[in-house]
Amino acid sequence: MGMTLSGIMNIGVSGAKAHQSAIAVASHNISNTNTPGYSRQRAELVTLPVLQTMNGQFGTGVQATTVTRSDSVFVDAALRAEAGAQARYDTSSSGLQDLDAVLTSSGGVPIGNALTDFFNSAQAMTTNPESLAVRQTFIDSGKKLANLFNTASQQLDLLHTGRDATISQDATTINSTLTQIADLNKQITTSEPNSGAANDLRDKRDALVLQLGSSMDLNVSEATNGSITITANGEALVSGFNVSPVQTASTGVPPQMEIQSGNGVSLTTMNGSLRGMKDTYDAEAALRSQLDTIAAGVISNVNAIHAAPGAAFDLNGNQGVAFFTGTDAASIAVNAVVAADPNKVAAASTAAPGSNGAILKLAQLQDQKVLPGGAGVSTLNDSLTNLASGVGSQAKNALDLKSVHDLALTTWQQRQQSINGVNMDEELSNMMTLQHAYQAAARVMSAVDMMMDTIINKMGA
Repeated sequence: MGMTLSGIMNIGVSGAKAHQSAIAVASHNISNTNTPGYSRQRAELVTLPVLQTMNGQFGTGVQATTVTRSDSVFVDAALRAEAGAQARYDTSSSGLQDLDAVLTSSGGVPIGNALTDFFNSAQAMTTNPESLAVRQTFIDSGKKLANLFNTASQQLDLLHTGRDATISQDATTINSTLTQIADLNKQITTSEPNSGAANDLRDKRDALVLQLGSSMDLNVSEATNGSITITANGEALVSGFNVSPVQTASTGVPPQMEIQSGNGVSLTTMNGSLRGMKDTYDAEAALRSQLDTIAAGVISNVNAIHAAPGAAFDLNGNQGVAFFTGTDAASIAVNAVVAADPNKVAAASTAAPGSNGAILKLAQLQDQKVLPGGAGVSTLNDSLTNLASGVGSQAKNALDLKSVHDLALTTWQQRQQSINGVNMDEELSNMMTLQHAYQAAARVMSAVDMMMDTIINKMGA
């Protein structure tokens, strides 16, 4: 005996139900076309078990068995790695440009210009060493120079404080992300045994892992139950439902804020925004050290002339005193004694009136190679110029690398989109195909219904 009418009706019903499910999935895809992190889904249709009869095997219809997600573990990992590299140079580029701005303005080096003005005012005094107006100009140029050193140091302090605050905020964000991933692990492992792949939950988890990967290099592994384990620098951050929160710590000399695991292991890896932050910290420390060295060089070399025993005298014939006080960029200042009285400028090399030997020697200091440490490899001006150009070069290199990784990141994003992105034209075409199939199944049921009506109501007429 072959297939019965009720069996044929069931085939039509199965077709309608299966294609209804497929239409629902296609509708879900279309609705999430612009949803960040969404992966295209597909209803998998398979034939139902055949009916074995004396006349052969008859198909019994179709069913939607599961909904699969378009995804590539390899592409996801590559995208995550490139996101980390891009974040490193994006962060360091921004930080280095801030450091460059501390030294440069409108293409120039304000501290260097002020140092040149200082030496020029000393040169001007050599022709009129007894003029109080010229002496006051010299003092004012020294104040301006000291103020610019002070300002640069203060700006570095502000940038450092801001960087510390950013690290603290990053730690809070990372901990929130880890908690969300662990919660999604729980939801996925709970729901999948009963209702199949939790595609939307997996999309959310993947998006969070990608976000986390922009901070540091990650190792991600998935267990058979669907939960994932995330490690960085060998430290487990998420394991199943468990989270190991990160923490901040101040390390090194000068101190730098960093994010560590609960075991105190640094989570600054080869790439990621945390590495970009460390690159900036290191550049700032080097800049501060060199700026302090130059400021100290200005202080020691000017004072060595202005307060030279028996070789520097003020307008009243008194032994000269230190022109600058302080030891570094933060503390350099014109000596209050000199700042209050232009007569205290030690321009003379002898106690005789009109002598200009000391101020002439000070003016000539501009061309002398006194740095580092008086060894004689660079002038004070050249040291400032080289310092500014060095920071500018670092900033440019970081910006160039950022551009390279911007392009690479875009390439991987496009690759991922080609795999799991929703193509509206494709979905609409698929929707029309599914709709026709649904209508055809309905026609089958309608035809069987008419056949049944004929048998039941009309065969006895």
